[in-house]
Amino acid sequence: MSQFTQPRVSIAIPTYQQERWLGEAIASALDQDYPHLEVLVCDDASPDATPEVVQAFMHDHRLRYVRHAHNLGRVANYRYALHHASGDWLLMLDGDDYLIDPHYIRDAVAQLQSHSDVVLVFGGCRITSSAQRVRDCCETRQAWECTDGFSYFRRWHAWLGIPHQAALYNRELARRLDFYRFDIISSDWESLRRLILHGKILIHGAPVVVWRKHDHNASLSPGVAQRIADLQSIEGPYRYALDRGFDRKLLQQWRRRTIADYAINHMRISLRANRLDDFWKMLSYLSVNDEEAYHAALRRLVYHPHLVLIYVISFVNGGRLPSLLLRAWHHIAPFD
Repeated sequence: MSQFTQPRVSIAIPTYQQERWLGEAIASALDQDYPHLEVLVCDDASPDATPEVVQAFMHDHRLRYVRHAHNLGRVANYRYALHHASGDWLLMLDGDDYLIDPHYIRDAVAQLQSHSDVVLVFGGCRITSSAQRVRDCCETRQAWECTDGFSYFRRWHAWLGIPHQAALYNRELARRLDFYRFDIISSDWESLRRLILHGKILIHGAPVVVWRKHDHNASLSPGVAQRIADLQSIEGPYRYALDRGFDRKLLQQWRRRTIADYAINHMRISLRANRLDDFWKMLSYLSVNDEEAYHAALRRLVYHPHLVLIYVISFVNGGRLPSLLLRAWHHIAPFD
């Protein structure tokens, strides 16, 4: 593979107030052994020592640093990175995560050049919790698997799916699709779900990135209003797939199942935050606005009797979990 056939790759690191972890993220990006690489740090006007952290790496010519004069917000910072990166392919690595395979970009590009019509590559994700527990999530047992985008779309419900921080995608296509168009929790998934409907995807069967779960994660702390708004990450791709002519019946089944799973996942997150009313508010919203998804969510609860039991206990306790049970839940389910 000659250097003239190799695409340019950008690793963008959008960050806000992440001085504690940012250095590891930058170092892991610069450790990639792919020769045609740019690392773009987009600092969203952090009020901490982020500039000093970045300065320690500025001797590397592959690194670009942009500091916004005013805070744009998480999703707008993603959009900035998308439009100001220079690569043909882009990976969006949050400032509190880091890559663990220094050959990932090199190997991904090699796979891209062995397959046609690929629009996205992603690898596995290693999830760590504040309790120092670790779980690897990989979508295939093969070293590399190539699959049709719509086939993967149908099996991607409300669980991990494509880790944003492990996804290397066609940047020009993402620009045309108006990536990160909604300021919601799962703006990344809404975007990636639409993108994979345009071709094939490559899946690597090993973890390539660490996702740190901590109290400041955007996806773990929102209230029910933000969760309801986040249903757009399902509705948007559903309508987009319909418009592109994919099978309506299959899409309706996917939508019903995915919203039901999303509600159950919201239930688990509500338990961890001890905001038990949030789940009932979500169910109430679905019962009024989407009766089919509401009944699907109730049916899904059959597969999670421990969650139902915990909610019953909380109801008897006046809507709060007993402190002992809450501590136990945090210990046995650190990734929920």
